[in-house]
Amino acid sequence: MCREIEYQNMTLPNPLDFTHTTVAQVENSTTFSTLSTLADSKCHPRVRDLVCATIVPRCESSPNLRQQLPCRSWCEEVKFSCGELDSWSAFPSCEIFPHANCNNVNTSRTPEGEECFDGNGANYRGDEARGPVSGVDCDRWDDDPTFTAPFPWANLVENKCRNPGAHGDTRPWCFTSSTSGFEYCDVIPCKALRDLRRSSPPIPTQDRRLKIPAETQYADDFDISSSSHHLENIHEEALKVLPEWKLHANASKTERVHICLEKDMEEEWRKIKGCKDPGNPTFGKRRPILKFYWPGETITYTCDTGFMFKKDSPPNKAQCVINNTTGEAYWATKRPNCEGKNY
Repeated sequence: MCREIEYQNMTLPNPLDFTHTTVAQVENSTTFSTLSTLADSKCHPRVRDLVCATIVPRCESSPNLRQQLPCRSWCEEVKFSCGELDSWSAFPSCEIFPHANCNNVNTSRTPEGEECFDGNGANYRGDEARGPVSGVDCDRWDDDPTFTAPFPWANLVENKCRNPGAHGDTRPWCFTSSTSGFEYCDVIPCKALRDLRRSSPPIPTQDRRLKIPAETQYADDFDISSSSHHLENIHEEALKVLPEWKLHANASKTERVHICLEKDMEEEWRKIKGCKDPGNPTFGKRRPILKFYWPGETITYTCDTGFMFKKDSPPNKAQCVINNTTGEAYWATKRPNCEGKNY
């Protein structure tokens, strides 16, 4: 199972059973079969690597001979994607893994060489550090030590985009000086991601990031279509799949609403779909400029000075949507073009 691990020297015992000091004992253990099932599940691109790095931990010889267990952030990311599989029960709690001097994988990249994230991005270690919509730099994480204190394992360094997973987020984000107070970062999802979890994350007593009051009053059977709440980053796919939403009754128009999933979803894995950058119109510009547009996100086109949209041109705003039949993402309207004004 672990013949293709990325290191040559391993050490035992592992954290699963301190009495197992040989590979044969590990392979004959009661949990090995279940862990093999987890490793073969493909619930996360690096789940096999994590399982192997746990049952036959890396041996680091410099500066001193020592066992190097997987980093907790790696475990947390895989847990987000795989935690509801029956086989995950055989895996140890992520809390036992260290956050320093630990074994980790490199930041993933697309075939084109772009940084990307797996799972929910809890183990993303890239350099993206900008709010893509507002265009402002991310705030430093250490500006709010009260928020960062519970997540020493999440590598909340400088102002880099990260996902400590405190609020069930499915991708890296950062604090910004924008109206919402934070933004999801323009980091491309690598491969498969279970974008909507089967059960709701716990509701914090106070969400410092979202500025939601401590009370946990929720409005039942809230009608999203007629709501005056300002809902950001709610994807069309989510609205189609989720049977019921309950929204925070006290959220204002400028607050991102904390959303709970109240009913179980089908246990399925789906590939994240999104739209590519359509480019500028002829004699025009577009905003925001992103590497990846999520379903539900929009782009706005403008014409350069001295130019205007052609007669019967498509709208100057387009939304990234999902084709219900093929599952592919596409822009709902074509890119408009501009022409010179007739003075």
